[in-house]
Amino acid sequence: MDVYISANAFWALLISAVEVYKKECYGLLLGYRDSSDIYIVEHAISYQTAQRRHTSVEKNRRAARRIQKFLDKIPHLSPIGDFHSHTGWGDL
Repeated sequence: MDVYISANAFWALLISAVEVYKKECYGLLLGYRDSSDIYIVEHAISYQTAQRRHTSVEKNRRAARRIQKFLDKIPHLSPIGDFHSHTGWGDL
């Protein structure tokens, strides 16, 4: 399996992690899988209401349902995964 990340998605992932550092970030990866089992990540959307900690992160389930309901109405943008960061903290 290969994964290609668009420049826009890469920058969104990076900014998401930098914004909340030293806590973890969390979000959705939007894109598609082509016929040769290659994943194309076009967008990365950060969960703004995630419960962030130094060593873990948990999405807001109510907000996640709202986002999913919205994305269901946009058929050309499909969630293909999620992301979170692992930040340095203390002796880690």
